[in-house]
This record gives sequence, C-alpha cells and structure tokens, in this order.
Amino acid sequence: MPYTILLVDDNEMVRKFVLMALSGLGHGEVLEANDAAQAVKISEAYPEPIEVLLTDVVMPGEMNGHDLARKISQTRPETKILLMSGYDENAACALKEGWRFIHKPFSTSALIETVEQVLQELPRM
Repeated sequence: MPYTILLVDDNEMVRKFVLMALSGLGHGEVLEANDAAQAVKISEAYPEPIEVLLTDVVMPGEMNGHDLARKISQTRPETKILLMSGYDENAACALKEGWRFIHKPFSTSALIETVEQVLQELPRM
C-alpha cells in the first residue's frame, strides 16, 4: 500500500539520514520540511492523505513538534504522529493517545521498525 510521510526536522543531516533510511521501506513518498511552518504549508497544499507525520520535537520558530502535531491532527485527524527528540524524555511524556516516540540518535533499523509499526496501525483499505 502506498503511503506518504511528512518528515520535519531543522537539521538537514538528520533529514537526509531519515530519507535514506525510509527509502528502504519502498512504496512510499516522503515530503520534507525544515520547520513547522513549512510543514503546515506542505500539509495544506498536499492533496493526498498524509499517513505519518514524523517530526522533531525541538525546532526553531513559533511552533515546536508538539504544536505541529496538534495542528496536523486537527486538519488531518487520520494522520499518525511519530515524534523524535534527542533531548529529554519529557518529549515522550507529553504524548497524546495514539502518538508514538523515538529517541535520537536512532539506528536505521530502529527507525524503520518504528515507522513500520506506525504504518501497520493505519486502517486497511
């Protein structure tokens, strides 16, 4: 089943690492944003479903990853949320029901496994 992931991280090296890792999943598209504001614009303009929002928690700008996840959840309630952070576990404590968390740094296999678990939670068409 094809899927779309919206990847948001202000660190270009992290985005490139995640893009490379997710390319191993196949059958999907990854939309890339370097901050929450850009992610909102992409989400608003993208006509197809976005199955997963994979976002860093700590980012510059007016919205952090939690704020972005709440906003995307309001406009796209079907989108699964996967937060990532290299800072503290408080990021994981602030998860809403159904949201997932992965701690940075993570290995390619841990990222793929977590994303695959999130994709398996999607309703079957």
